[in-house]
Amino acid sequence: MKFDKYNLSHYFIFLFSILVLLIALPSKLFQNQKSEKVVVLYGHKLYGNLKSIYLKKLEINSRVFFLTLDKKYYLKLKEENVNLLYGLNLKDVIKLVNCKIFICDHGLHFYKLLIIFKNIIFIDTNHGIPYHKDALNGINYFSKFDEVWLMSEYHNKLFETFDYKGENTKVTGYGRLDNLVQFANKTTHEKDEIILELKNKYNLISEKIILLAPTWVHEPKILQNKNYPFNKIDFFKELDVIAEKNNFLLIYRPHMNDYVPKEIISYLNYSENIRLREFKKFTNAEDFLKISDILITDWSSIALDYILLDRPVFFLDVPNPFKDGALDDEILRFGEKIFQSQLNTKLEVYINDTDLYFQNNENQKKIKYKIHDIGLDGESANRYLDTINKYLA
Repeated sequence: MKFDKYNLSHYFIFLFSILVLLIALPSKLFQNQKSEKVVVLYGHKLYGNLKSIYLKKLEINSRVFFLTLDKKYYLKLKEENVNLLYGLNLKDVIKLVNCKIFICDHGLHFYKLLIIFKNIIFIDTNHGIPYHKDALNGINYFSKFDEVWLMSEYHNKLFETFDYKGENTKVTGYGRLDNLVQFANKTTHEKDEIILELKNKYNLISEKIILLAPTWVHEPKILQNKNYPFNKIDFFKELDVIAEKNNFLLIYRPHMNDYVPKEIISYLNYSENIRLREFKKFTNAEDFLKISDILITDWSSIALDYILLDRPVFFLDVPNPFKDGALDDEILRFGEKIFQSQLNTKLEVYINDTDLYFQNNENQKKIKYKIHDIGLDGESANRYLDTINKYLA
């Protein structure tokens, strides 16, 4: 569950969870060598790198559980027969405090209290290369973990750039991207079959699909900027016209932390050319990457996933949404930077001519290898398992 500082119920949930944790801590005194060596996964949702581990649970020499504080999400996953721990249930939290390995992807939150116990291995999988400097300020928080798994040597060097003191980073690649890498390596016929199946699954029947996926706005005043388009209904009306003219379907996937104005949701519900596919209902981002012919974004790290597919990426020249500015813009915004006024022309040109795009943006494929390196073998999740099983031995 992602903590929402504007939701009073979240304060109650976190406070009650801390109380349950404190009550459960004395159970550590009765732990013995014969206790089950449990692996616990903790994050906002069971997706991304954590999910890549869970899907291989049968290859792990322990039972694997996903920990959540969200009761509705807990009940949903329970119906799907997922191995679960509920952070407000004392029995479950006792199992948690006696676990062997604790793996998270968005930090420990108050569970950092458990770091004092040296018989628990703490691992952070990370979830994406940051686009902004603030994400790496306070980076030495990660030095408290036993291991921090990173996407590439480039990612590792970013840690060094911000004077990281820890010696616990390990370049593994990202398990969540294995499936995307494996998809990219398939034959054209195999890809077409998968794409058709996904289009039917999500009811997105169209020959051409464009994905619009902006990043989270960290600086609220940006939302009031007249040149910031993603919360303006006129922008979506313009996209609707462009999609109709060029005969493509546009998927709008806002960042999970951003609020979509009701008037935009209402408009999209009646649009024949644009589909809203929010994270809270559709957690598997990789599916939407596979079916999209072009990605339009601003500073979202989703572009670093999409680069694996060797398809066009447009970075809209809109106000920077970060409080402290962008990081390494030349590398992280590797594709074609365009103004909003150029959308129609660029889409019209590249929607049917990917080769021309790469003639004009030949550096993109080189940057793919720089950003990903080790993960291009599609074996990142297996590297996770090797480490996990080593600690369980």
